[in-house]
Amino acid sequence: MGVDEGKHTKQKFGSSLEARFQWKITPQISWNSRLYAFTDYDKMQGDWEHTFNFSINKYLSTQFYMHLRYDNGASKHESWKYWQFKEILSFGLSYRFSMQ
Repeated sequence: MGVDEGKHTKQKFGSSLEARFQWKITPQISWNSRLYAFTDYDKMQGDWEHTFNFSINKYLSTQFYMHLRYDNGASKHESWKYWQFKEILSFGLSYRFSMQ
């Protein structure tokens, strides 16, 4: 997979696709989505990411992130096959210190 011994570069030909989508559902809620696919004609890799941003008030916010991935270059899982899924829920606190 990597660079061959004694060489400094490696060339591979392939195709890729990327699409992005943003939607401000309300002033407090936004949704960002990204679809990415790449193939070098031997293997296929695809990512579909979703991020939901929630602004609760001027001090608190939260973010929900979902990432679906297909990679047939990875080892095959018994039930998920080549699919992978990750989700993250985060909370944020912001405060501005002002010297006036």
